[in-house]
Amino acid sequence: MSQQEVLDLITKYNNTNRETIKNSLKRIMKQQHFKSADIMELGYARHNVYSWGNCKAPNAPLFEQALTIACKFNFEVKELLK
Repeated sequence: MSQQEVLDLITKYNNTNRETIKNSLKRIMKQQHFKSADIMELGYARHNVYSWGNCKAPNAPLFEQALTIACKFNFEVKELLK
C-alpha cells in the first residue's frame, strides 16, 4: 500500500459515520468470535471499549486503535467502513 493510499484510507475512515464503524466492529466481533475483554487486553480502557459497542454512545475507535484491533484479530481495517 502506498503512502497516498494510507492517507486516503485514514481520510475515508475519519469521514465515515461513527455508527457505521461501531456496527461493523460489532459484526466483525461476532463473526471472528472475540469480545470486548479481548480488545481491552490490547491496553484500551474498559469505558472506551464498551462505549465502542454501546449504541447510545457516540464513540468509535480512532483510526490507530482500529488498525491495531484489525491487526490483532486478523481483519482488514477497511471492513469497518462497510
